[in-house]
Amino acid sequence: MAKDSETISPKRARTRERLIEAAAEIIAQKGFQGATLDEVAARAGLTKGAIYDNFNSKDELFFAVVMAKPQRLPLPDKPAGGAKAKMAAMAEAAIADGENARLQIPLRAEFLLYTLSHQEMSQRVAPWMKAGFAAERERVMQVFSKDELPMSPDAFVLMLQAMIPGLMYLRSQSSELVSDDLIREIFEGLAPKA
Repeated sequence: MAKDSETISPKRARTRERLIEAAAEIIAQKGFQGATLDEVAARAGLTKGAIYDNFNSKDELFFAVVMAKPQRLPLPDKPAGGAKAKMAAMAEAAIADGENARLQIPLRAEFLLYTLSHQEMSQRVAPWMKAGFAAERERVMQVFSKDELPMSPDAFVLMLQAMIPGLMYLRSQSSELVSDDLIREIFEGLAPKA
């Protein structure tokens, strides 16, 4: 049985959390290939054995890092107003999360490259992505009626999941190019015309 699917004690959960956070920091600095388990253990203040007590492999630890930081759509908490107001609220949430998103770019890019070149990881990610997509679709449907969406709910979720990281990546390269006002315009342009 994989160690990440076992029921774990609170102490082990805290240890795993420390290891995942340390791995996220090291991977963000050096990339997955450059990160070593010795560095992760040292950053977490633990031994390398603690890693293997909690994860079967470096791949499993990497997957746990990505799972611990899921990308959620910036949906408004209180779905008030029409589509335009909801889209404006999404734009503001995406802008507010900009620094966190910027910090996630190296990890996400590294993970994408890794899954593209490692079939086992790609197969492991597929059901996780499908479940995440379904959860985000459900969240969208709690905020928007079908009439408020510019396309089907599935297409809307998929478009946002591709668009938002893309915007944040471009913004990290040129903040003048992807300004707050331009992000607002993009989101508000998604509201169906009356």
